[in-house]
Amino acid sequence: MHFSLSGMRRAVAGFIHTGTGRRDWDFLPGTKYNYENDVVPMLNSAVASTVFWMARNFSEAPLAVWDEDENGELSIDKDSPVTQLVRKPNPHYSGSLLWFSTMIEFVVSGNAYWVKERNADGTIKHLWWVPKSLITPISHPNASDEFILGYKYAPGGDPMLLMPEDVVHIKYGLDPDDQRLGLGPLGSLIREIATDDQASNFTATLMRNSAVPGMMMTPEKGVTFDKQTRDEAKSRWNQSFGGDRQGGLMVASGAMKVTPVGIDPQSLDLGRIRQIPEERVTAVLGIPASVVGLGTGLENATNNATLSEHREQAWENCLIPIGRMIAEQIDDQLLDDFSDDQIAGFDLRRVRTLQDDEDKKSTRIINQVKGGILKVSAAQAALGYPPDETQDGYLRNTLTSELVKSGEEPKPPARIEAETERVEAVDDGEKDYPDFMRQVDRV
Repeated sequence: MHFSLSGMRRAVAGFIHTGTGRRDWDFLPGTKYNYENDVVPMLNSAVASTVFWMARNFSEAPLAVWDEDENGELSIDKDSPVTQLVRKPNPHYSGSLLWFSTMIEFVVSGNAYWVKERNADGTIKHLWWVPKSLITPISHPNASDEFILGYKYAPGGDPMLLMPEDVVHIKYGLDPDDQRLGLGPLGSLIREIATDDQASNFTATLMRNSAVPGMMMTPEKGVTFDKQTRDEAKSRWNQSFGGDRQGGLMVASGAMKVTPVGIDPQSLDLGRIRQIPEERVTAVLGIPASVVGLGTGLENATNNATLSEHREQAWENCLIPIGRMIAEQIDDQLLDDFSDDQIAGFDLRRVRTLQDDEDKKSTRIINQVKGGILKVSAAQAALGYPPDETQDGYLRNTLTSELVKSGEEPKPPARIEAETERVEAVDDGEKDYPDFMRQVDRV
């Protein structure tokens, strides 16, 4: 079978989609209404509380760079220029603010951008976070020739073209409709977010009207109202009961009755309606609702697990996998400007919530040392301390014999051997019988 080069290029281009077709959630199953037009995710309290928690806590595990030796052992490069650059990306804001803004757009839109400012010699001088609304990847018409030709950057005025090597584009997965972009996880929650927003609007409107639903004024039997009379009655009602005049008195000029129009708020069970979006938002992002203080999670926190266990779940199910995803992209798009043989990641030893696991690990290692299974120097290295060459051995207590090679006579435990020597050295004429027996008893 023969494959042509042009045919192979066309085949590769078929795997790379750079169009901007509609996403699956533009029209959700069971409806033709586009809920995306009604939703601004970060203006929803359930979304904002969850995403802000992620943004606040993510920088607790700082970016780190590891060296790998020929044996595959890793050690942190404390002087890495990459970690220093991210810690202080530019003169105007810190690394924590860089990560805060990055995480919000990374989660909400699936795309976050850093632009590299270079010195005259080409080295990176500063990093700048750029809102996604100002930057767009551009491809060659033939995607197989150039997947991303550059980035259109439009901060105001004439747009400029940034080269791919001058942009760090951090993606949340891949958008199946345009693989140049990431795909934010909140897209699948559009309808739930819209439902929560509508429930919030309904409650706010109801409370603004003193919890009184809309009213219908109808004439009594045998009485008719012309248009002018109806308009006057409506105006008088609004003047008497609208705004700060709620609860006022209106005296009707004709026989009429007033009937509430609307749904009884109790029959709607708005509390439960608003809990469902809370549950879905936190579930999609992998964070227990109790961690971000949402009511549905706090109700279950005492039943299923403690709050500290929920925080640990939030790190293990959400922030740690996200950190792994981001680290790989920083490795390819930023670390390669400085080094080819280092690995980027996040130092989880700084995360207070995960220190319980570190304590358990330390206890396990210490018990292995006490049991003579692990060398002291190896334990020092495992706990992150520089190993002491003078401690390259095993701990032995006084009742434990040393290991012997095959064919050798085993030595008695050190304490018993010493006590035996002292007993043998005792002269009956020099020590009285009770003292001698006490030494024998100790043996």
